[in-house]
Amino acid sequence: PLAVELVSERLRRENLCDRASAFVWDVAEPPPAEARAGGGADACLAIFTLSALAPEALPRALAHLRSCLRPGGRLLLRDYGRLDLKQLKFARAARGRLGGGHGCEWYARGDGTTALFLTTEAVSALAAEAGFEVEEVRYDRRLAVNRAEHTRMHRVWVVAVLRRPAEAPGERGGSALLPPATVILLATTAVALMAWLRGRGSR
Repeated sequence: PLAVELVSERLRRENLCDRASAFVWDVAEPPPAEARAGGGADACLAIFTLSALAPEALPRALAHLRSCLRPGGRLLLRDYGRLDLKQLKFARAARGRLGGGHGCEWYARGDGTTALFLTTEAVSALAAEAGFEVEEVRYDRRLAVNRAEHTRMHRVWVVAVLRRPAEAPGERGGSALLPPATVILLATTAVALMAWLRGRGSR
C-alpha cells in the first residue's frame, strides 16, 4: 500500500530504519513477527482502526492487539462513537445500515468500505473479554463550526486506555515510555510517525 511505502521511504531518508519499520497488518488476523519484535510493545495507538472492521472481527482484533503488548502495556484507542455526524449521514442513505453486533452499529460507505460506530459499553465489554483492564473509556464530544459554510458539526468519538495486566510480581509495567520502549502506531499518518520519532530522538 502507498501509505506503507511512503513511511518506509521516509524512514530510509531520515536514517531511522534501525528504530522503526512500517508494515501491513489486518488486525483481524494474527499479528506478523514485526508487531511482536523485542518481546512486545509498551503501547499501541489505534486511531480509527476498529471502526474499519466487521462487528464479528472485533473480539479477534482486540485479542491480537493484546498479544502484541508486554505485560503492563497499554492500548490507546480513539474511534467513531455512536451518534457521530458521520453515522447520522449514513443513516439517511438508502440501504446504508448493515446491522450490528457487540453493541455497535454498522454502515456501508458509498465507496464499498464499511464503518462501525462504537459505544463505551461495547468497548468495555470487548476489552474485558480480550483480557484487558479498562483504565479509562469515555466519549469525546466536539462541536466543529464551519464559518464559511455556516454549518455546525457534532462529532462523537470514543477514547479508551486499556491495560494488559502484569502476569507476575515484578514484571515490567510499561507505564513510562523509556528506552527500550516500543510503540505500535496503527492507522496514523506518516507525519505523526515522523514527529514522534524525532521527539524520541531528542530525549
